Amino acid sequence: GLVVGDGSETYDGLTVQHNLFEDSAAYEDIEVYAAVTNSLFDGNAFNGNAPTALNIDNGYDVAHGYLPYSSNLTISNNTSTGHGSFAWLSGIQGATLSGNTVTSTTGDEGGGDVLGLLSGLSIESNTFSSSPAGVQVSSSEGANSGVTVTGNTFSMDGYGIHVLAGSLAAGSDGSSLDITKNTFKSSRTAAAAIDE
Repeated sequence: GLVVGDGSETYDGLTVQHNLFEDSAAYEDIEVYAAVTNSLFDGNAFNGNAPTALNIDNGYDVAHGYLPYSSNLTISNNTSTGHGSFAWLSGIQGATLSGNTVTSTTGDEGGGDVLGLLSGLSIESNTFSSSPAGVQVSSSEGANSGVTVTGNTFSMDGYGIHVLAGSLAAGSDGSSLDITKNTFKSSRTAAAAIDE
């Protein structure tokens, strides 16, 4: 796999494009453990059984405390098959996940994981299929705000979208989460669930 940073660096203008990650023995195919800004992850193919295809984690670190936020990220036109989850995200201000095709994830967390300390995240025009969950929003790193899930197609074995209790920022007058114009197919449980 590819590892970027050790928790103390900042990278601007990173591009990871048109690569094949196959049968990786690493925990993540791509692990970003640094603040990255104005960066692109596009057109990559992730095939295999790594727990996560793409991990961008700017949450709390025992050695460094809270890491600087990443910002202005584009995660687009990637394919992922057979991972625990596709994108595991925390500590980001401004990111777009679009045009990705995610198939047969195995983890309960889902294809697009919003794990906390996120603002201004758009999940749009992606296809999620044959997985326990599509997009899961949680608060393991802190509450989220400005999350938009729109124009996606979910053909799931479980929830298309699952928002866990406490994962949205309080007092934001409904602006924490916007779910619009998605298509839900063949879900064995509810298409979407928002826990209290």
